[in-house]
Amino acid sequence: MSYFALYLAALGFGAAEIALALAMPQAARILAPALWGWLADAWGARDGGAQRAIVVFSGAATLAGFALLALLERPLAIALVLLATSFASAGAAPLVEAITLSALGGRAGGYGPIRLWGSIGFIVAVLGTGAWLDREPPATLAPILVLLAALVCASALSCRAPRRPQASAPGPALRQCSRAPRCAPSSAPASA
Repeated sequence: MSYFALYLAALGFGAAEIALALAMPQAARILAPALWGWLADAWGARDGGAQRAIVVFSGAATLAGFALLALLERPLAIALVLLATSFASAGAAPLVEAITLSALGGRAGGYGPIRLWGSIGFIVAVLGTGAWLDREPPATLAPILVLLAALVCASALSCRAPRRPQASAPGPALRQCSRAPRCAPSSAPASA
């Protein structure tokens, strides 16, 4: 997406149309991650695979959205597909982080290298696409986005459902905390 403005300019979009299209992913990120997290928590109370299912749906929606973008040329249509695709995909990143931390099982030191390789992959993808666009027209960006979305979708399919955390004792109710000068969890002894 780093070069998507070039693609839109090659389609003949003006500055305002490009700005509208590029604003859609940011607009989706205002509410979508919280809504997907809420859904994963609500659904996850019944099914431990909720996070994985949402990540797989997100990967498939991203692939479908980018494939559809390659076929569109009208500014409003592209902006709306970007909004829908971004909304569907915005919840994946925090859920993948949660799945990763769950898979590490308390070995927090393993998280840094995973993030490092993710960052390196992002840098290689951006630099590689930039080198490609130095030689090829911006119209060739659409197939690259579809290819990268297909890799995201395949990666999502390879995710395993996280281990279900053990249930902990519920904390005190908000009403109890608002009346007590010090609100301690119910499992901790109250100080006198």
